[in-house]
Amino acid sequence: MTTKKKALRLRKKIASALRAFLILAIFTLPLYTTYNWINGIFNETHDPRKVVAIDPLATRKVDETGQFKVFEEPLVSITFDDGWESIYSNAVPIMQRHGIRSTQYIITGTFDNHSYMSKKQVQSLKDAGTDIGSHTVSHKNMTTLTSAELTSELEGSKIALEANFGTTRDFTSPLGAYNSRTIETVKKYYRSHKNAEGDPAANELQSINIKDTFDTFNIKSYSVRSTTTDEDIKKLIHDAQAHNGWLVLTYHQVDDSNELFAVSPEVFNRQMAIVSTSSLKSVQLGDILDSMEQTL
Repeated sequence: MTTKKKALRLRKKIASALRAFLILAIFTLPLYTTYNWINGIFNETHDPRKVVAIDPLATRKVDETGQFKVFEEPLVSITFDDGWESIYSNAVPIMQRHGIRSTQYIITGTFDNHSYMSKKQVQSLKDAGTDIGSHTVSHKNMTTLTSAELTSELEGSKIALEANFGTTRDFTSPLGAYNSRTIETVKKYYRSHKNAEGDPAANELQSINIKDTFDTFNIKSYSVRSTTTDEDIKKLIHDAQAHNGWLVLTYHQVDDSNELFAVSPEVFNRQMAIVSTSSLKSVQLGDILDSMEQTL
Protein backbone atom coordinates (compact mmCIF):
# COMPACT_ATOMS: atom_id res chain seq x y z
CA MET A 1 0.00 0.00 0.00
CA THR A 2 1.36 3.36 -0.99
CA THR A 3 1.98 6.14 1.50
CA LYS A 4 -0.80 8.19 -0.12
CA LYS A 5 -3.36 5.40 0.38
CA LYS A 6 -2.28 4.93 4.00
CA ALA A 7 -2.77 8.66 4.70
CA LEU A 8 -6.19 8.59 3.04
CA ARG A 9 -7.28 5.58 5.12
CA LEU A 10 -6.05 7.27 8.31
CA ARG A 11 -8.03 10.41 7.48
CA LYS A 12 -11.15 8.32 6.93
CA LYS A 13 -10.69 6.60 10.30
CA ILE A 14 -10.26 9.95 12.05
CA ALA A 15 -13.33 11.36 10.30
CA SER A 16 -15.35 8.28 11.27
CA ALA A 17 -14.25 8.57 14.91
CA LEU A 18 -15.17 12.25 15.00
CA ARG A 19 -18.64 11.51 13.58
CA ALA A 20 -19.18 8.83 16.20
CA PHE A 21 -18.08 11.20 18.95
CA LEU A 22 -20.41 13.96 17.72
CA ILE A 23 -23.37 11.57 17.50
CA LEU A 24 -22.65 10.33 21.04
CA ALA A 25 -22.36 13.89 22.34
CA ILE A 26 -25.63 14.93 20.68
CA PHE A 27 -27.51 12.13 22.45
CA THR A 28 -25.67 12.11 25.77
CA LEU A 29 -25.42 15.84 26.56
CA PRO A 30 -29.18 16.36 26.96
CA LEU A 31 -29.37 13.23 29.11
CA TYR A 32 -26.47 14.44 31.29
CA THR A 33 -28.02 17.89 31.64
CA THR A 34 -31.40 16.39 32.51
CA TYR A 35 -29.78 14.10 35.08
CA ASN A 36 -28.01 17.00 36.78
CA TRP A 37 -31.21 19.04 36.81
CA ILE A 38 -33.24 16.18 38.34
CA ASN A 39 -30.44 15.35 40.78
CA GLY A 40 -30.26 18.98 41.90
CA ILE A 41 -34.00 19.09 42.55
CA PHE A 42 -33.86 15.74 44.37
CA ASN A 43 -31.02 16.83 46.64
CA GLU A 44 -32.64 20.16 47.46
CA THR A 45 -35.99 18.48 48.12
CA HIS A 46 -34.39 15.90 50.40
CA ASP A 47 -32.07 18.28 52.21
CA PRO A 48 -32.96 17.62 55.87
CA ARG A 49 -32.03 21.17 56.82
CA LYS A 50 -35.33 23.00 56.98
CA VAL A 51 -35.90 26.74 57.18
CA VAL A 52 -38.50 27.45 59.84
CA ALA A 53 -40.20 30.54 61.17
CA ILE A 54 -38.12 32.04 63.97
CA ASP A 55 -40.24 32.99 66.98
CA PRO A 56 -40.19 36.61 68.15
CA LEU A 57 -37.43 37.40 70.63
CA ALA A 58 -38.66 37.51 74.22
CA THR A 59 -37.68 40.87 75.68
CA ARG A 60 -35.72 40.81 78.92
CA LYS A 61 -36.53 43.70 81.24
CA VAL A 62 -32.85 44.69 81.45
CA ASP A 63 -32.70 44.92 77.64
CA GLU A 64 -35.96 46.82 77.08
CA THR A 65 -34.39 50.18 76.22
CA GLY A 66 -31.88 48.69 73.81
CA GLN A 67 -29.27 51.06 75.23
CA PHE A 68 -25.96 50.02 76.76
CA LYS A 69 -22.66 51.53 77.86
CA VAL A 70 -19.55 49.48 77.13
CA PHE A 71 -17.26 49.12 80.16
CA GLU A 72 -19.62 51.23 82.27
CA GLU A 73 -22.03 48.38 82.96
CA PRO A 74 -21.74 44.57 82.68
CA LEU A 75 -22.56 43.11 79.25
CA VAL A 76 -22.70 39.63 77.77
CA SER A 77 -22.45 38.42 74.16
CA ILE A 78 -23.33 34.87 73.12
CA THR A 79 -21.37 33.71 70.07
CA PHE A 80 -21.22 30.49 68.07
CA ASP A 81 -18.30 29.16 66.03
CA ASP A 82 -18.52 26.96 62.92
CA GLY A 83 -22.20 27.25 61.98
CA TRP A 84 -23.42 23.79 63.03
CA GLU A 85 -26.97 22.90 62.00
CA SER A 86 -27.78 22.10 65.63
CA ILE A 87 -27.40 25.79 66.38
CA TYR A 88 -30.32 26.53 64.09
CA SER A 89 -32.52 23.62 65.10
CA ASN A 90 -31.73 23.42 68.83
CA ALA A 91 -30.04 26.58 70.11
CA VAL A 92 -31.95 29.36 68.35
CA PRO A 93 -35.41 28.46 69.72
CA ILE A 94 -33.94 28.35 73.23
CA MET A 95 -32.25 31.73 72.84
CA GLN A 96 -35.42 33.29 71.45
CA ARG A 97 -37.37 32.14 74.51
CA HIS A 98 -34.75 33.60 76.85
CA GLY A 99 -34.39 36.89 74.95
CA ILE A 100 -30.79 36.29 73.86
CA ARG A 101 -29.42 37.20 70.43
CA SER A 102 -26.17 35.81 69.10
CA THR A 103 -23.25 36.32 66.77
CA GLN A 104 -22.67 33.44 64.33
CA TYR A 105 -19.12 32.88 63.04
CA ILE A 106 -19.59 30.86 59.85
CA ILE A 107 -17.25 28.50 57.96
CA THR A 108 -18.17 29.26 54.35
CA GLY A 109 -16.98 25.95 52.90
CA THR A 110 -19.64 23.94 54.75
CA PHE A 111 -22.89 25.14 53.15
CA ASP A 112 -23.37 21.84 51.27
CA ASN A 113 -22.58 19.75 54.35
CA HIS A 114 -25.82 18.80 56.08
CA SER A 115 -24.15 18.85 59.51
CA TYR A 116 -23.86 22.62 59.14
CA MET A 117 -26.35 25.38 58.43
CA SER A 118 -27.38 25.94 54.84
CA LYS A 119 -27.24 29.37 53.20
CA LYS A 120 -31.00 29.64 53.58
CA GLN A 121 -30.83 28.92 57.29
CA VAL A 122 -28.08 31.49 57.84
CA GLN A 123 -30.09 33.99 55.81
CA SER A 124 -33.16 33.40 57.96
CA LEU A 125 -31.05 34.13 61.05
CA LYS A 126 -29.70 37.26 59.39
CA ASP A 127 -33.25 38.36 58.55
CA ALA A 128 -34.20 37.83 62.21
CA GLY A 129 -31.44 40.23 63.29
CA THR A 130 -28.57 37.82 63.95
CA ASP A 131 -25.00 39.07 63.70
CA ILE A 132 -22.85 37.17 61.13
CA GLY A 133 -19.05 36.87 61.40
CA SER A 134 -16.29 34.97 59.58
CA HIS A 135 -14.58 31.73 60.61
CA THR A 136 -12.56 31.15 57.39
CA VAL A 137 -13.39 28.96 54.38
CA SER A 138 -12.23 25.55 55.59
CA HIS A 139 -11.41 25.84 59.32
CA LYS A 140 -7.67 25.19 59.06
CA ASN A 141 -5.07 26.09 61.67
CA MET A 142 -4.02 29.45 60.28
CA THR A 143 -0.62 29.40 61.95
CA THR A 144 0.39 26.49 59.67
CA LEU A 145 -0.65 28.15 56.39
CA THR A 146 1.51 29.93 53.83
CA SER A 147 0.84 33.61 53.26
CA ALA A 148 -1.09 32.80 50.08
CA GLU A 149 -3.19 30.15 51.83
CA LEU A 150 -3.89 32.47 54.76
CA THR A 151 -5.04 35.23 52.41
CA SER A 152 -7.25 32.78 50.54
CA GLU A 153 -8.95 31.65 53.77
CA LEU A 154 -9.58 35.17 55.04
CA GLU A 155 -10.45 36.93 51.81
CA GLY A 156 -12.41 33.98 50.42
CA SER A 157 -14.59 33.79 53.51
CA LYS A 158 -15.28 37.52 53.49
CA ILE A 159 -16.22 37.49 49.79
CA ALA A 160 -18.57 34.51 50.22
CA LEU A 161 -20.27 35.91 53.32
CA GLU A 162 -20.75 39.37 51.89
CA ALA A 163 -22.06 37.98 48.59
CA ASN A 164 -24.76 36.11 50.50
CA PHE A 165 -25.42 38.02 53.73
CA GLY A 166 -24.03 41.54 53.42
CA THR A 167 -21.21 43.35 55.16
CA THR A 168 -19.07 41.08 57.35
CA ARG A 169 -16.54 42.77 59.62
CA ASP A 170 -15.74 40.45 62.53
CA PHE A 171 -13.59 37.31 62.68
CA THR A 172 -12.53 34.48 64.97
CA SER A 173 -9.66 32.04 64.38
CA PRO A 174 -10.32 28.32 63.84
CA LEU A 175 -9.15 26.10 66.71
CA GLY A 176 -8.30 29.24 68.68
CA ALA A 177 -4.93 29.26 66.87
CA TYR A 178 -3.35 32.57 65.94
CA ASN A 179 -0.07 34.48 66.10
CA SER A 180 1.22 37.93 65.22
CA ARG A 181 1.49 37.03 61.53
CA THR A 182 -2.07 35.79 61.22
CA ILE A 183 -3.45 38.77 63.15
CA GLU A 184 -1.69 41.22 60.84
CA THR A 185 -3.38 39.51 57.91
CA VAL A 186 -6.74 39.45 59.69
CA LYS A 187 -6.47 43.24 60.08
CA LYS A 188 -6.47 43.63 56.30
CA TYR A 189 -9.98 42.18 56.01
CA TYR A 190 -11.76 42.52 59.36
CA ARG A 191 -12.14 45.03 62.18
CA SER A 192 -11.94 42.50 65.05
CA HIS A 193 -10.66 39.12 66.19
CA LYS A 194 -12.08 36.98 68.99
CA ASN A 195 -9.90 34.51 70.90
CA ALA A 196 -10.92 31.38 72.83
CA GLU A 197 -8.64 31.57 75.83
CA GLY A 198 -10.99 32.36 78.71
CA ASP A 199 -10.87 30.14 81.78
CA PRO A 200 -13.29 30.63 84.69
CA ALA A 201 -10.88 28.78 86.97
CA ALA A 202 -8.07 31.25 86.25
CA ASN A 203 -7.66 34.90 87.15
CA GLU A 204 -11.05 36.55 86.87
CA LEU A 205 -9.77 39.11 84.36
CA GLN A 206 -8.55 36.45 81.94
CA SER A 207 -12.04 35.65 80.72
CA ILE A 208 -13.74 39.04 80.56
CA ASN A 209 -12.99 42.20 78.63
CA ILE A 210 -12.34 45.39 80.60
CA LYS A 211 -11.56 48.89 79.40
CA ASP A 212 -7.93 49.09 80.55
CA THR A 213 -6.76 46.00 78.68
CA PHE A 214 -9.24 45.74 75.81
CA ASP A 215 -7.83 44.84 72.40
CA THR A 216 -10.16 44.77 69.38
CA PHE A 217 -7.98 42.10 67.77
CA ASN A 218 -7.81 39.95 70.89
CA ILE A 219 -11.35 39.99 72.27
CA LYS A 220 -11.42 37.65 75.26
CA SER A 221 -13.85 34.78 75.00
CA TYR A 222 -14.58 31.60 76.92
CA SER A 223 -15.36 28.49 74.84
CA VAL A 224 -18.09 26.55 76.61
CA ARG A 225 -17.35 22.82 76.78
CA SER A 226 -19.28 19.71 77.71
CA THR A 227 -17.42 19.93 81.03
CA THR A 228 -18.50 23.51 81.75
CA THR A 229 -20.67 23.67 84.86
CA ASP A 230 -23.46 26.01 85.85
CA GLU A 231 -21.12 27.34 88.52
CA ASP A 232 -18.56 28.23 85.84
CA ILE A 233 -21.17 30.31 84.00
CA LYS A 234 -22.27 31.97 87.23
CA LYS A 235 -18.66 32.82 88.13
CA LEU A 236 -18.03 34.42 84.74
CA ILE A 237 -21.20 36.49 85.12
CA HIS A 238 -20.12 37.50 88.63
CA ASP A 239 -16.69 38.58 87.36
CA ALA A 240 -18.30 40.72 84.64
CA GLN A 241 -20.59 42.31 87.22
CA ALA A 242 -17.68 43.03 89.55
CA HIS A 243 -15.68 44.91 86.90
CA ASN A 244 -18.36 46.31 84.58
CA GLY A 245 -16.83 43.92 82.09
CA TRP A 246 -17.91 42.46 78.78
CA LEU A 247 -18.32 38.69 78.92
CA VAL A 248 -18.19 36.76 75.63
CA LEU A 249 -19.32 33.14 75.72
CA THR A 250 -18.54 30.97 72.70
CA TYR A 251 -20.56 27.86 71.90
CA HIS A 252 -20.21 25.31 69.10
CA GLN A 253 -22.60 22.35 68.84
CA VAL A 254 -25.84 22.16 70.80
CA ASP A 255 -26.70 18.47 70.61
CA ASP A 256 -26.26 15.14 72.34
CA SER A 257 -23.07 14.13 70.52
CA ASN A 258 -20.95 14.22 73.71
CA GLU A 259 -18.17 15.99 71.80
CA LEU A 260 -15.86 18.17 73.92
CA PHE A 261 -17.27 21.40 72.50
CA ALA A 262 -20.88 20.24 72.41
CA VAL A 263 -23.51 20.90 75.06
CA SER A 264 -26.89 19.21 75.14
CA PRO A 265 -30.05 21.26 74.50
CA GLU A 266 -30.99 20.68 78.15
CA VAL A 267 -27.68 22.09 79.42
CA PHE A 268 -27.80 24.97 76.95
CA ASN A 269 -31.31 25.87 78.06
CA ARG A 270 -30.16 25.88 81.68
CA GLN A 271 -27.14 28.07 80.90
CA MET A 272 -29.22 30.53 78.87
CA ALA A 273 -31.64 30.75 81.79
CA ILE A 274 -28.71 31.69 84.04
CA VAL A 275 -27.61 34.37 81.58
CA SER A 276 -31.15 35.62 81.02
CA THR A 277 -31.94 36.02 84.72
CA SER A 278 -28.69 37.88 85.39
CA SER A 279 -28.28 41.65 85.39
CA LEU A 280 -25.94 41.57 82.37
CA LYS A 281 -27.40 43.22 79.29
CA SER A 282 -27.33 40.89 76.29
CA VAL A 283 -25.76 42.60 73.28
CA GLN A 284 -24.49 41.18 70.01
CA LEU A 285 -20.74 41.44 69.52
CA GLY A 286 -21.10 43.52 66.37
CA ASP A 287 -23.40 46.01 68.10
CA ILE A 288 -20.84 46.55 70.85
CA LEU A 289 -18.06 47.17 68.33
CA ASP A 290 -20.33 49.52 66.36
CA SER A 291 -20.94 51.46 69.57
CA MET A 292 -17.22 51.71 70.24
CA GLU A 293 -16.60 53.10 66.76
CA GLN A 294 -19.29 55.73 67.22
CA THR A 295 -17.70 57.01 70.44
CA LEU A 296 -14.20 57.37 68.95
